[in-house]
Amino acid sequence: MHRYTSIEDLKEGFILKGLRVKQTHWQSVKSPDDTFELSPVIFEYPIPDEPFELAGLKPQLPWAEDHFNERINGMPLNPGNQYKNWRFYKHKPSDDKFRDSNQQFSHSYMERFWPKFAGRFDDTLLIERQQSDDHGFITPNMGIRYNLGDLEDVIDLLRRDPTTRQAYLPVWFPEDTGNVMNERVPCTLGYHFYVVRGKLHCHYYIRSCDFLRHFRDDVYLASRLTQHIAFKAVLDIGILYMHITSLHVFYNERGLLRQRNT
Repeated sequence: MHRYTSIEDLKEGFILKGLRVKQTHWQSVKSPDDTFELSPVIFEYPIPDEPFELAGLKPQLPWAEDHFNERINGMPLNPGNQYKNWRFYKHKPSDDKFRDSNQQFSHSYMERFWPKFAGRFDDTLLIERQQSDDHGFITPNMGIRYNLGDLEDVIDLLRRDPTTRQAYLPVWFPEDTGNVMNERVPCTLGYHFYVVRGKLHCHYYIRSCDFLRHFRDDVYLASRLTQHIAFKAVLDIGILYMHITSLHVFYNERGLLRQRNT
């Protein structure tokens, strides 16, 4: 287990201890390269009280904040809008290879945060859906026995029972198990929120994280989510514990880890 409390120490540990790993697939397609990997990793980050204080993480702003707001807006958008503003989206046809005939991705974080009506409506009908739901005309998606929960249900649970050990927001769903459809599946497994001595901590479980393309934004987004929940549940903010099974870069990009601005 590799444990770090600063990004600079993590980078140095990555450079010194990372190993080449043979890769056959990446995002459910043929991998363009092997990876340089550090595994497993725990990154601890004391979450500040205010969103602007997260700028020290050097995430991609304003995109990270805009995408965070897209994730928490209560609508299971797919594809949404902010994917087009991500710095690695090239606005060319090859970037659409992961979208289906309806121009939707195999999943979106908005669908996973708000699964009650995910997959049932396109973006133009979401407001109509909300209005209909208010009058009880539409039945939400169900699990095996019960209605699905969402981000707001996690917040409600923490409001009524801050001592709970059940405040978990899953992003990895049963349909991802075994990847039987051979589609892209979420990198994030889920977020476990737990109050210790009055402070809300987040244990963020992620199976796969590209350091150069995603890591700083992932820390930002998980921290913003914790801030959001703490504010709505009237709790103080604690620490982000980011549990990463595979922290990696493509092997031919490993030299970029030595650059100061990565």
